[in-house]
Amino acid sequence: MSGSYPHGSYGWWKANYAFDAEYAKVCQVLAGMGWDVSYTEIDHFPPDSTYAGGFANVAYEMKPAFPLIYPLHQPKSGQSYGGGYATSSKSSNLAKEYRSILTGSMQGGDFFAAMKQDLIDKMNLALHATSSNKSGTAGQRTLFNNLLRPAVDLARQNGWISEMQHFELLSLLYNG
Repeated sequence: MSGSYPHGSYGWWKANYAFDAEYAKVCQVLAGMGWDVSYTEIDHFPPDSTYAGGFANVAYEMKPAFPLIYPLHQPKSGQSYGGGYATSSKSSNLAKEYRSILTGSMQGGDFFAAMKQDLIDKMNLALHATSSNKSGTAGQRTLFNNLLRPAVDLARQNGWISEMQHFELLSLLYNG
């Protein structure tokens, strides 16, 4: 823990991303592919705007999250996100529909469904980010996995997902 924030939370990552060895590895890979890694944002996972129902009052800093370079979290105006993932950022029709689906899961008390959908989206984002490699190397859908795991563990620690659901999310992370 850093201060009063558990590992995997927005508050923990905000205080620690710059010192995290795993995040440094991710930035090294992305920089080698031409991405600007000079600015980091902490991305709630699932998105902050989707917390509803019994999850509506979870403190901003205590929500599961992971660090993400700015261009992957907030693309420039007019820039496309690429294919295969929805992202909850901005106001595209896809983003609005995606947030609506996640919010519906949260409203219904199903944190697992929202986290699973967003986990798949984050893995597709990693694939997109690494498929831009000029060398023709296949994308790395697993690039963010070690950064996402603490958020999955935090959801389990908070009792928002069951042990079996935790296992299923970890299986997605490490078995694709």
